[in-house]
Amino acid sequence: MVYGLDTQEVELPDYWASGRREGLKMALEYLMPGEHTVQSLSRMSLTAPHLRGGPVGASTSPAMLESLFERLDWSSVSWVCDPWVGTGTIAWVFKERGFRVVTNDLDPRRDADSHEDAMQPAFYKRLQLEGKLDAIVSCPEMPLVDVALPLAVRYAAFVACILVPGWYLTEAHEPRSRYLKSLREAGRLLVAMCLPRNSSGRRGVWLIVFANALVARRMLKGQYQSAAMFL
Repeated sequence: MVYGLDTQEVELPDYWASGRREGLKMALEYLMPGEHTVQSLSRMSLTAPHLRGGPVGASTSPAMLESLFERLDWSSVSWVCDPWVGTGTIAWVFKERGFRVVTNDLDPRRDADSHEDAMQPAFYKRLQLEGKLDAIVSCPEMPLVDVALPLAVRYAAFVACILVPGWYLTEAHEPRSRYLKSLREAGRLLVAMCLPRNSSGRRGVWLIVFANALVARRMLKGQYQSAAMFL
């Protein structure tokens, strides 16, 4: 059973065993099909029970978020969801700009609206029914991005913006490369690079994925309309 970007309409199960390699392998068969190494599955299974926002090397800063407002017209977006709220920077910036924001983090010590497992499709299906997934903007734990990114892409009504370290692209394995290439060829992917440094002195990369090419043209500003920006 292998599904890819061309079968986005295939219904996902509500749950899979995100803390076990077998469950993650099942998730990836739906979301990013291909040969994933035992090592990468092990890293995901070890990280998944914790699910705390903020991947190594790409923690979010307000200046990094400004790059999203520079590139995109957000007038069609009312609700923004951060499924991996972490320290809450993303939620704070969007609330300051007048957006309605819904937050989640499995860690009960985090200040969030819910504490659900954002690796499960059921979490997104619930918010989708509530009309709260206009946009998903988040910074998941790095080992989980191969699941977190396709889930966000599948359920965001207009756009999903996921912050990753640059090596997520430069060291991409074959299934990830094929998935990103499919998004790019569909006119849905913008890679925002050269971001300001975070508090650790590191730069991240925004993977900005639109619901379709028409939404991309509507949301992209000025010079970012250029097809050359779809890397």
